[in-house]
Amino acid sequence: MVDSGSVLLIYFGQRAALSLDINTAQAAIIRLTPGIYENEVSRWDAARTEGPFAGAADFAVRVRLEKSTADQLQSDVG
Repeated sequence: MVDSGSVLLIYFGQRAALSLDINTAQAAIIRLTPGIYENEVSRWDAARTEGPFAGAADFAVRVRLEKSTADQLQSDVG
């Protein structure tokens, strides 16, 4: 599970917390994660086809997250 800042809910005109399951979130939802780049979304989606992520470290390695992205997600999670 990734808790990553908040997203603007344009329809409602307010911000809401973003929390998603790294093993099941759809690519469209992943794109809402602040700091995630398009190439990381593609790798994230491809890596999941090989099997579920065992945890945050496995996720970061298999998706080859940019250091800035991994640092941001880590600070948001804990």
